[in-house]
Amino acid sequence: MVRYRAYAPFVVTGLIFALYHILLTPCVGDDVYYRNILDTWSMRELLAHRYQAWSSRTIIEFVLLSIVPHTILWKLLNVLLVVTLTYMLCRLVEADRQQSWFCCFLVLLYPFYDMVSAGWISTTLNYLWPLWGIFYVSLILKKCVVGQKVGWFAYLTGIPALLFGCNQEQAAIVMLAVFGVAWSAKWSRREFRAPFLYIGAALTVLSLLYILWCPGNKSRGYEEAMNRVPEFAEFSFWKKLCLGLLHIERVFIAVPNVVFLTVAAVLAWLVYRKTRSYWRTVISCIPLMLIFGHSVLAAAMPKFSRLFQAPLADFQVDMKEAHTYLFLFFLLLTVGSVIYAIYQLTGDRIGEFLFLTVICGVGFSSAAVMGFSPTLYASANRVFIFFYFALLYVCAYCVCRNRESAVCAGVERKILGTVALFLLLANIANTISYCL
Repeated sequence: MVRYRAYAPFVVTGLIFALYHILLTPCVGDDVYYRNILDTWSMRELLAHRYQAWSSRTIIEFVLLSIVPHTILWKLLNVLLVVTLTYMLCRLVEADRQQSWFCCFLVLLYPFYDMVSAGWISTTLNYLWPLWGIFYVSLILKKCVVGQKVGWFAYLTGIPALLFGCNQEQAAIVMLAVFGVAWSAKWSRREFRAPFLYIGAALTVLSLLYILWCPGNKSRGYEEAMNRVPEFAEFSFWKKLCLGLLHIERVFIAVPNVVFLTVAAVLAWLVYRKTRSYWRTVISCIPLMLIFGHSVLAAAMPKFSRLFQAPLADFQVDMKEAHTYLFLFFLLLTVGSVIYAIYQLTGDRIGEFLFLTVICGVGFSSAAVMGFSPTLYASANRVFIFFYFALLYVCAYCVCRNRESAVCAGVERKILGTVALFLLLANIANTISYCL
């Protein structure tokens, strides 16, 4: 019985996500399109047409078209996917039983309702499932890095997971970075025998080339720009970059984002517990102070609340306006504070610090790159899933690597537990409201 207690966090996670899937209505948005399109096209004809005219996500759309008529099967697979994703997170950060509860708590904080923006089935297969592929391949790569044998089953399952994940543009970039980190770790040990690293890296590069050469992606970009933002082609590189950065700021800083607030608070708390330094803790709390300060000012002066949104309206970013650079300064302070907190927690292990900084940077870049797409707003917040889980991974890693600083007892533990429970229940209630 004691042995099975280790699975309790994943059972709870599965039950909560099962509740979501029981309540939600799957066939909305693009789900309706994919469900009906095969009435007039064969699978082969449709995929060929989509490749030429709209998208390089051939593998994803093949699975999507196959599964969209079977909503119960999708619900079962999706719940299983979330549970195994949580399990893989725990394995990657080497969490013990108590820390597994914390990892599950972090996953349950993710705003799952973002997955309804283009239809539940369509959005999860295009974003959540590729994320699962990244985690699964990362678990195999961890074995490669530490010198464990990668068996035939890992190749049999890992390569399809890699191909599926890399069929999504953001995920392909993230996967390439993951392989880069694995290669760096392997080379630092002067170890070069790792067949999965060679095969996986080659397939990732080929997937990126497939995406870049796809005529449908170019056609869709042109059509979306003409329909949404005709002047988009005239935007400078700097202006597109600012659009992506300000979009991140709008979602994570301009409003209290429960995931980012939790991650920032946990990192600051760990810095305090480890260093007992007032100023180091204050620097680590800069993201919390910025978010709190903006919220207070926005409540006291409603006009102030428009400052974060104004530069983003209708793709208008005026590079001559001082407040544009003020927002970028806020973002720079926030990013610098997070990196500083990570350094305080892992600075004595420089390899871990660089690793976590790369993870944060890759997740951040996967969101910022959306500024180069005319579908920046049409894609809604679902595009942030890779950044969300990069933050969650870094937070879980820091907690598991600073076990002594993370241990709480007595009144302190009760207070933190109550706050965590409140955040969790609020997020669950909010998600259920989107499912109904």
